[in-house]
Amino acid sequence: MALITNVGYLLALARIPLAALAVAASLYAALAPSAGAAAYPPMTAPEYQFLAEVNADRAANGLPQLAANGVLSGLARQRSQNMLSSGLFSHYDAAGNLIFANLLNGIGFPYAFAGENLAENNYAWGQSMEVANSELMKSPTHRANILNTRFDQVGIGIAGPGARGEFYYTQIFAQAR
Repeated sequence: MALITNVGYLLALARIPLAALAVAASLYAALAPSAGAAAYPPMTAPEYQFLAEVNADRAANGLPQLAANGVLSGLARQRSQNMLSSGLFSHYDAAGNLIFANLLNGIGFPYAFAGENLAENNYAWGQSMEVANSELMKSPTHRANILNTRFDQVGIGIAGPGARGEFYYTQIFAQAR
């Protein structure tokens, strides 16, 4: 089984009811300087492989590659690990707040535009990543994030397998400020 979800929201409009935000494609905010990438472990080989698939999809559509960002990757890995440990697959916390936006804002990550893709499946490791990428590209909203010309960097996080063989994938996209 494969599940995918996508979010991008206008943080500058955070006072607008959540239903109104649901139509937004990406998020904006003016933020303080970011924490350094040294605070996070380097990307793993599978995360680099997933990044290569994202960049191959962009290249096939005439777009430049996204740069790997260590801070975004650390946050993306944290998101995937939290979903794995909690079993909750969502962009929102229990209070209805966007988790990835809270993470970005919590460390003062400087961005002009950002978005998140999530994928979960329980395929065998040899198939899991390809299925996740394929399903993300089949979904119009996920594809839009992957192929968004405003994004210039990405963080990739992968966690799993869990007790039921599930893997969680997080892509956090950003346009540098």
